[in-house]
Amino acid sequence: MARPGTFDVTNMDCAVCPITVRQALEKVTAVTSTKVDFASKPTQVVFDPNKSSVDASTNATADAGYPSHVKRVQ
Repeated sequence: MARPGTFDVTNMDCAVCPITVRQALEKVTAVTSTKVDFASKPTQVVFDPNKSSVDASTNATADAGYPSHVKRVQ
């Protein structure tokens, strides 16, 4: 069952940054949807915990140059 999570993403300082973060998250097999908010920086991620871990998502953003940490997973 998919679970929503909220991540705080750092280093986003231009309008292209959220696109890069979204693309990095979409490459994670378990991620089914993302919503990146440039203005306030939280990123909403829906993922299947049976297929991957939260760490896979945070690693994906970090590898793209945007470190993140989990704010909340429901």
